[in-house]
Amino acid sequence: MNPAKFLREFRFWAPIVVLNALPGFVIACYHLKLWKSGIAIAAMLSAIGLFTILYPAFVLSVTHLADRKHLLSRALRTGAVLKSCMAGAGILLLFGERYVMCLPDTWAGLLSFGALGEVRRWLGIRGKGSAMDGLVGDGFLTPFAVSVSVALLLSFLLLFLAFAALIVLQWQKRREMFRNPDPRRIDGI
Repeated sequence: MNPAKFLREFRFWAPIVVLNALPGFVIACYHLKLWKSGIAIAAMLSAIGLFTILYPAFVLSVTHLADRKHLLSRALRTGAVLKSCMAGAGILLLFGERYVMCLPDTWAGLLSFGALGEVRRWLGIRGKGSAMDGLVGDGFLTPFAVSVSVALLLSFLLLFLAFAALIVLQWQKRREMFRNPDPRRIDGI
């Protein structure tokens, strides 16, 4: 992997990952009172750091996503910007207690708690109280696992937005192609 290309992608993805993680981090620290646990905060920051490195590595490992002019790359970047706008608007909703349930981060967190509880039950691991209590009581692994699963769920939302952006970009490209056909192309596509 070319370090210069990785650094270029890192400069694009690092602010996006941090901005997208901010509403979930505030929900965990303020609403779930995890600001009292340094281990939980370290686990959440570690998950953010992990995804800050994984996104550029993933983009560079897929040929079409690494080419910034390719339609798939443009769609993914558009989806990332849309998701960042959603996260920015979500930060404003965090100041009202009743609006927290409107955020996708809250729902992803609830799904992650449920999935973690089911995995624990399936493996026969008994936690200290509920899954919420386990965020502080179980050390580093539980908040890290919840943070990573929340990030994965929100990444699926990003892919959905990228797919919607791909449809719009493809529609625009085809419309332009039919308005200005290139006589050198045989198939017209």
